[in-house]
Amino acid sequence: MKTRWFLVISSRAQWWVDCEGKSFGPFDSIEVAVAGAVRYAEVFNDPGRQSQVWAPDDMGRMYQIWSSGPLAAGGATCGARKHQDSGSAACADE
Repeated sequence: MKTRWFLVISSRAQWWVDCEGKSFGPFDSIEVAVAGAVRYAEVFNDPGRQSQVWAPDDMGRMYQIWSSGPLAAGGATCGARKHQDSGSAACADE
């Protein structure tokens, strides 16, 4: 099964969401970009594919913070970790 990835990335001091080569943004903060990525993942949902949202942590390592679709048992999930610098949750659901 193919997975649709929504990646939160930083470029030129702004945050963007990339999905299969299509860019959305810019966003003023990572929190706003993550919320946007989750919204895009919900809006552009493909019933036959799992969608995942990935964002960098404070060290720049990418981690999955949200998923939905056939592989997400019971619907969408959010596994966001808190950003150490801001203390706020990366997922809009928390």
